[in-house]
This record gives sequence, structure tokens and C-alpha cells, in this order.
Amino acid sequence: SERLLKDDSFTSVHLEEYEVEIRETKLGREEFTRDIPNVSEKALQDLDASGIVLIGTKVGPGDILAGKVSPKSKSELTPEEKLLHAIFGRAGEDVKNDSLELPAGEEGVVVETRHFSRRMHMSEEQKKELNRRVREYRAEMNARKVKIFRMMAEEMNEVFGSPIV
Repeated sequence: SERLLKDDSFTSVHLEEYEVEIRETKLGREEFTRDIPNVSEKALQDLDASGIVLIGTKVGPGDILAGKVSPKSKSELTPEEKLLHAIFGRAGEDVKNDSLELPAGEEGVVVETRHFSRRMHMSEEQKKELNRRVREYRAEMNARKVKIFRMMAEEMNEVFGSPIV
């Protein structure tokens, strides 16, 4: 009845996790990016600067979840791309689209994204951000330790009836 619908009695939540990796290939390193060849701006509108879908985005089949490009070998180049390379050197497209797309039949809302990386593959800006976050975390943990220690000292004062130095 209406009450069952209103109370979301038949609503269920299904979480699906998708992963994508960046590898070092013989032709060079793959990378996350928003700059993907032969992809419309409309398809890229829900990606952040690094090519990862934004949290809260409603996604459907074929939508890009993570923009990823891989180096393309010379043998994979089309005749038009070979001509561009001959005229402009490396200015022509020398990467292929290897983006993670939502499979057919799936749809939903992005609730979380995570980015894991090794320090040696991080840019200087990413390393600075990581160090800042580590400092914040350590400061927060130290503050918690001090708070717990003070609470323990107060409880001991109550038990023993005199201040502990």
C-alpha cells in the first residue's frame, strides 16, 4: 500500500566496487587524466581534474568512472595519426583511451572514490598534500592521547584522593 512505499519498506541498497590500475608499460606509463582523446566534453563533465568521477554523480551504462590513457605504439597508429606525427612530431595523439566505464545494465550514484599510490609515482604536489595530511593525522592522534591521559589522571585522582604528579 501507500504506507509501504512511503516508509521505503521495499527499498534496498546495493554497493558495487570498481577498480582500475595504472601500470608501467613497455611504451611508457599509463595515467589518470581528464584529457582523453576522441571523447566529448559532455562525457567528461562529471570528472575532476585528475579524471576521477565526482562523488554524488548519477552514472549510467557507458559513463566514464576513471579517465585513463595508455601510450600507443607506432604500429597501432592510423594513417591519419601517422601523418599528424610526420607533420607535428609528438604533438599528435600518441595515447589511447583505456578509461574505466560503467558496464551495461548498471546505474547508480557515486558514493565514494579512493586513490592509492606509491610515493615514488606521486608528483611533488601530491607528496606535499600527503605529508600535510599525515601531519594533521599525527596532531589529531597526539591530541587524543593527551585527552585520554588527562581522563586517566583525573580518575586516578578520584580513586586515590590526591593529585598525581
